[in-house]
Amino acid sequence: MISVPRSFEEILQQLEWDPGHRGRTRCQLHGGDNPPSFSYNEEKGFFKCFSCGAKGDKVTLVMLSLGAGFKEALAFLGITPEGGSIQRIVSPRQPQEAILRRGLHLECRRIGRRLRDEFYRRNRIIGYASERLSVNPDDELGWRLLEIGYKGIALDELERLLDLIDIGSHEDKLAAWRALRRAEKSQ
Repeated sequence: MISVPRSFEEILQQLEWDPGHRGRTRCQLHGGDNPPSFSYNEEKGFFKCFSCGAKGDKVTLVMLSLGAGFKEALAFLGITPEGGSIQRIVSPRQPQEAILRRGLHLECRRIGRRLRDEFYRRNRIIGYASERLSVNPDDELGWRLLEIGYKGIALDELERLLDLIDIGSHEDKLAAWRALRRAEKSQ
């Protein structure tokens, strides 16, 4: 662990977090709204979020918050190998951008789970309807199930958006998220 002369409270303020009270605050790593979920201990020099499971020292907190590497985190904290002070090389917007990227990542994971479930269920309904219709082409329930299976976002588009959410860049994920929001509003 690297000795960081600044307190957690100072670091959190520089990251534009609310430092909270008595070592507890809202975790901005996962965009949580539960105030006591993030805990930090100045004496031990460690933090832990009891919601998302993030934990570590002050350098790790900066790395996770900014999405930065070790070297950038040290620069943010003003630490150099020689022990001198260096100018801050991280822009003031980076903490906010990192929070937004993390929020987008978590939202995409949530949407991805929901879409995978929907994709699986719709494929099962279509398969069951097709089986019924192959036995009896006049089966009213089979036709109704087939209609339900094809209702909503087209399955090939749904599959494409799932791929973007799973393996796409931040821009791809944002585009997929916007497309899904538009599709949800139109239904």
